Amino acid sequence: MTPTAKMTMSPTFRILDCQWSKARPERSAAARYDLPDDQKVCPCRAGQMHCMGETVTEQLHIEVKAKVLQNVRFKYACRHCELTGINTLVLVAPMPTQPLPGSIATASTLAFALVHKYVNDTPLYRLAQAFERVGVPVSRGALGHTG
Repeated sequence: MTPTAKMTMSPTFRILDCQWSKARPERSAAARYDLPDDQKVCPCRAGQMHCMGETVTEQLHIEVKAKVLQNVRFKYACRHCELTGINTLVLVAPMPTQPLPGSIATASTLAFALVHKYVNDTPLYRLAQAFERVGVPVSRGALGHTG
């Protein structure tokens, strides 16, 4: 397995408390973040670390329609350490810094909500309806905590 590195994803923001009703927004191709080969060497110096899994993070990206962006970060461990019972170090490829860590919303989702809320003076119930039209049900309470 030879994972490739691409760092082109948008940052995220905590804004949505989503519960998917009928159909989820479509998924786009996942961006994959990997460690450089020189960082995949175990500190025990017994050799190269192997890919032992991946961490998948989903974010909501809204343009004219909503779609879910996937970020896949590969995880590595040393086979020698695993087999000898040594405390195994697990390395995970980094992801771009997020404006609000732990959120599913991208920067464009945040911009969409803030522009409508503060620039266009859109009431929260109408902003919630706009999200509903693109397939993302969001409560007015969640929107009230955007800024």
